[in-house]
Formats: sequence, C-alpha cells, structure tokens
Amino acid sequence: MRFRLNKCSGLCIRKVVVTSDMLPAATQRHCLVAISSHGFGHLSQVAPVLNQFAGECLPSDPTMRFTLRTTLPPEAIAKRVVIPFDIDMGSDDFGMVMFNALHSNVPESLRCYEAQHADWESAVDALAQHLSDLKVDVLFADVPYLTLAAAARVGIPSVAMCSLNWADVLEQSVAQDPSALATAGLSRRGLEAILQTMREAYASASVFLQPEPSMAMSGLSNLRRIEPVSEPAANLGRESLVQWVAQAGFKDAEQGWFVLVSMGGIPTTLKPEQWPTHCLGRPLFYLVTPDLTGQHPHAVTMQAHGMQVPVPSYQVLIAASDVVLSKPGYGTFVEACVAGTPVLYVARPEWPESAALNQWIDRVGHARQIDAQQLATGNFEAPLCELLAQGRSKPLESSGAASAATAIRELCP
Repeated sequence: MRFRLNKCSGLCIRKVVVTSDMLPAATQRHCLVAISSHGFGHLSQVAPVLNQFAGECLPSDPTMRFTLRTTLPPEAIAKRVVIPFDIDMGSDDFGMVMFNALHSNVPESLRCYEAQHADWESAVDALAQHLSDLKVDVLFADVPYLTLAAAARVGIPSVAMCSLNWADVLEQSVAQDPSALATAGLSRRGLEAILQTMREAYASASVFLQPEPSMAMSGLSNLRRIEPVSEPAANLGRESLVQWVAQAGFKDAEQGWFVLVSMGGIPTTLKPEQWPTHCLGRPLFYLVTPDLTGQHPHAVTMQAHGMQVPVPSYQVLIAASDVVLSKPGYGTFVEACVAGTPVLYVARPEWPESAALNQWIDRVGHARQIDAQQLATGNFEAPLCELLAQGRSKPLESSGAASAATAIRELCP
C-alpha cells in the first residue's frame, strides 16, 4: 500500500504549506476524501465507497489521484483502503468531545464549537485556498461540514455521506442536557447560529447520502437514502483464528467461543476481571486490545507478539468470532450483520444515533442489549449464552457502496 503524508494544520487552519510534490498534474483528476476523526466508524463507511469508486474509475483513468484528509493513523486506513492514496494530515471535524465510548462531554463540545465558529469565515477561506492549491476536482466527505463549506466557496462539487450529521447530534445532545449551555457559557441564540451555519454547510453538498441505518435528520433538503454501506463479509477465517488463539497459550481454543471486544477506537476503561469464563459448557475467549492483556484469564490480545500466525484483520475477526461485544456504532453493527455475527451491545441512550441503530440491528440481526452496569460487573452471561445458542443470523446484503460511488462519479468532471 502506498501513502504519503502531506502536513497541514487541523481545525481552524492558521497556516497551510503546499509543496510542489503535492500538486497533481493538470491532466489528473483529484478526489479529496475528508474523514471525521471521531472514532473509526467514519472510516468504515468511507473505505467501501472509495474502493468501489476507484475500482470503477481507475481502469479507464489510471492517473486519477486520491487524497484522504484526516488525522486517523495511515496504517489503520491502509488496512481498509485498497488503492494508493496520499494523506493530507489534518482534521476539519472533531464531532463531539467524549468522556469515553459511551458518554459525550456536551459542555466541552459546545465550547469547541463556539471556538470553531468564532472566526468561521476565515477558517472557510483558509481551507478553500488549501483545496484550490491541491487542485481538488471532487470532494467526498464523511462528514466534516467545514470541508464542505470550503469546497462550495471555490466551486468544488461535493458528496456528503454519513449515518449522522453533527448539527443534529449537537442539537439533540443539548436537548437531553439543557444545563450544558449555561455550563459552557453559550446562549441559546449562539447555539442556534452555530446550528444554522452547520446545516448550511451540509446543504451545500450536491447530495447528502444517508446509508441505512441512519438517524433522522432535520433541516436538510439534499438527503438521499441508500442501502447499508460495508465491504463484503470476509472469509470466516475460523481456522486461522483458532491457531492464533492457540499460539497465545490456550490449548482448548478449538472448543471455545470467541468474543470480539470492540468499542470503536475511542478510549474506554473496561474491567473484564469479572466477565464470564464459560458459556454452554465451553470456554469463552475475549479478543481484546493490548491494554486489557492479563485482566481476564481468557483475554487474548489483538497483537502479534512474534507468533507464526498473523493477527487476522478486523473484518476477519468480526466474521470469525461467535459474538461481537460493542457499543451501538454504524461500522460494527453493519459489518457484523453482513457477516451474520451476533452482537451483544452496551446501551448508549445519550447518543442521538443509538435509537436508529438499535432498532435496525434488532430487526435484521441477532442482538441483545445490556447496560453499563452489567458490562462492569460481568453480569451478562445469560444474554451472551442466548446469542450463542441462537447462532448466526442470515448474512445481510449491502449495496450502499455502489450507490454512493455512482453519486460521486456523476460529479466527476
């Protein structure tokens, strides 16, 4: 995989440096992909669309260039995006400030939005100049509204796509926590002005694609619903997963259940010491991040440690696992349903997108909900065993990536 880093600043750009090797030749078409840095779910939506779009365009136009504007780790992107790409290292989108994967810090989010909008016109102008210097021909955004506003200012056609938008997330978060305005020192009129600017930026896109399942969105006239967006399910990879767990020292791996623990890339303190060790007479193995190593007798870290069998990719882990333990999140929910893998999810009632995600997975997949207290105490053996006894769901077909690729292709000059 080839990628280059183009250094530039993050939110509210103050200085942009463009070097000659960043500029595409006049005959090249240049697609900029702006990705929210709020967790990995936005990358899981973007990657299938970008892979599909590039696969359709590159055979007839092999010089077409793709640049990803984000602060996500390039190595993480390269595991999902299968084409050569450049990195424009910067973020125009923080989404919401989070205490952890389950809870938003609404007052601090309001302060950050107020700071971002304090000199909004200058921020748009600076980023618009940056996009012009990069000679961007089309923008695909998931879903930084500043990038969309900058593209509109210099006449670059754009497609927005996401299962949420930050205007509705912010507005609904404040509705659930009205005291956050006073805590942040922001007036209701100030909030309304920010929300209006955000929605105007989203409305500047040629189309705002809503992949199923999406939260309800208000005040946008350019919405278009599409099918779920996901890569096709990976091969189950069960044999390599068994070998990998066995090499980690668990000789009974072949007889065990595999539970993939995934909270979407946002730092979250988990305490697995009391989690169940067996279910239906078989051992439970938890596939966890390195920080949880040694905190459960059956915890297997998702790290190579020099083992002969490499760590399976995230998509293979989802497909090969018996259950995914997660929070409500677009990428995990859809990828699990595409693979037919059951999901045990922790309630996230404060998050505005949760209701749509929960209703959808309860309808199309095999899922059970637990609360944060059950997660902390390990009191989730019963719903976990129910899922394991029920088995895999019918794999979901997802064609949203093709629909989104078509929308981008229609804008390409």
